[in-house]
Amino acid sequence: MILIGLGLSVKYGEANLTRVLGLSSAYLFHVGYLCLIIGCITLLLGLAGWYGATKESRNTLFFCFLLMVIILILEITAAVVVLALFRMVREMVLEHTFVTLRKNYRGYNEPDDYSEQWNLVMEKLKCCGVNNYTDFSGSSFEMTTGHTYPRGCCKSIGTAACDGHTVSRDVIHQKVTQVQL
Repeated sequence: MILIGLGLSVKYGEANLTRVLGLSSAYLFHVGYLCLIIGCITLLLGLAGWYGATKESRNTLFFCFLLMVIILILEITAAVVVLALFRMVREMVLEHTFVTLRKNYRGYNEPDDYSEQWNLVMEKLKCCGVNNYTDFSGSSFEMTTGHTYPRGCCKSIGTAACDGHTVSRDVIHQKVTQVQL
């Protein structure tokens, strides 16, 4: 039931990070569908096992046992594949997010959803861009505003030092704070 609920929340929920990630968030929706499918199969398997136990049916219990062994083998195989490809997938997602940020981020003055979500992410995670404030160098944000970084990068947004040009460690977040994917 938890997997079904998780799958439905990913499918129908409004997550800020999925908006920020853009096309790479499609993978999160695939994970949601996978959770739905696994949850439904597990629920049906549990019901079949319960039925086999109450009716004392050897064939039904043996069928449930075989399905559980097959599912266990598939889970172990999937875990090995994910662990083997994790670094490559993570780098691809971060590169895509970086390119998308440089292209689509407009700042606080532009009321588009993408910029608003990035502003929220930078404020909540206390970070600046994907890697650091240099992500905005040569970006559409810098071209339109002339600022080196947006206000969301500042430690205190309302201060005079948060002018979009002062890159001191006392003014902006410079450490890399990345969401573990």
